Amino acid sequence: MRRCVEQYTELGAVYDAARARTLLRSHQPPEVRRPGRPAFDDRLSPREREVAELAARGLMNREIAVVLHLSPRTVEQHVARALRKTGALSRRDLLRTSP
Repeated sequence: MRRCVEQYTELGAVYDAARARTLLRSHQPPEVRRPGRPAFDDRLSPREREVAELAARGLMNREIAVVLHLSPRTVEQHVARALRKTGALSRRDLLRTSP
């Protein structure tokens, strides 16, 4: 079926190529996606980066929470993840080790 799609495309048979692609997709297993937000793996998420920058400037978790409208516990988790992901040994080191 893939070969048919390629041949239709090469011939310029747009309608037939689209029909063949649709048929091909209907016979493939559905793509399994985890629900929720995308993972950033070893990179800092935008929010983690924001929290890390404020933490590196000397703000305490409670102060960061007020500025970003988050709970102190959420800020604590973001700081912990940022430290782990960057390999920083302290909050002050977050800016220097941040990729």
